[in-house]
Amino acid sequence: MTDIVKSLKRIDLESITIMGTSINFLWSIILALMLLVFSLNSGIFNIVVVLLMLTIVFGVLIFSIPDFFGRAYLFNFLISRLKEVKIGFSEENIISISVLPSALICSIISMIIAAILYPGVYLIGMPIISLLLQLAPLQEIILLAYLIANPLLIIYSFFLSFISVAIATAVFNLISPKIGGLKLKLSQEGGMTKINSIHYLNSALLLGAILAILGLIFGIILSLIAMNLMATLNLIIYLVLGGFVVGFIVGALIPIFYNFLAPKVGGLKLKLE
Repeated sequence: MTDIVKSLKRIDLESITIMGTSINFLWSIILALMLLVFSLNSGIFNIVVVLLMLTIVFGVLIFSIPDFFGRAYLFNFLISRLKEVKIGFSEENIISISVLPSALICSIISMIIAAILYPGVYLIGMPIISLLLQLAPLQEIILLAYLIANPLLIIYSFFLSFISVAIATAVFNLISPKIGGLKLKLSQEGGMTKINSIHYLNSALLLGAILAILGLIFGIILSLIAMNLMATLNLIIYLVLGGFVVGFIVGALIPIFYNFLAPKVGGLKLKLE
């Protein structure tokens, strides 16, 4: 049951940049260690593997800073001009998030970022794709070339983001009240609401359910495109089960990372009214 509804007015740029970058940094270390274990088991550990590990870690670190800052800046800019995103709380637990405002803001941000990145992706990606086509003219590579060469990719990013966020928030609003909401520990700091910790189990269940539903929907869409439901039934099952498993694991690890980092780098701060 929703006790109070608050409007999200602003995301603190410093806190989301530091926290988001720190979490991604931990993910990059895990990925680098997985690469190390794989290379050792394969007996191919060399200087190239070391350089690749360093590239992953420092590449993620360098990319994450402008990514989180830019997305949060755009969010703050748009939220003051479009319909407010309202968040329903039961005590300190998030029970609901307004669907359409969230989807609209996130899709506009995705479209802007796609427009910024498209020229670079085209200039760098097309020569690589051309070389791959000469080596192996596979249908998948041809499709990738079409997507990269097509500027409508910018528009596609808007609609894909809108649909995904709308479905995700709708699923969240359906499931969250049944498990007690996304459980948080909050405090007030300088007129901002600070998230001190996030309950990992509820987060895992929510993200697992969201990715499972998204997997089901996109699996059905693919089956309709292929015009053969039975041929894609296994794909749908894999997308649903895989979506839940991946969502559950990621949904649990992110709060664990967050709770570990929050006392050290500071928690995320939001302006709620």
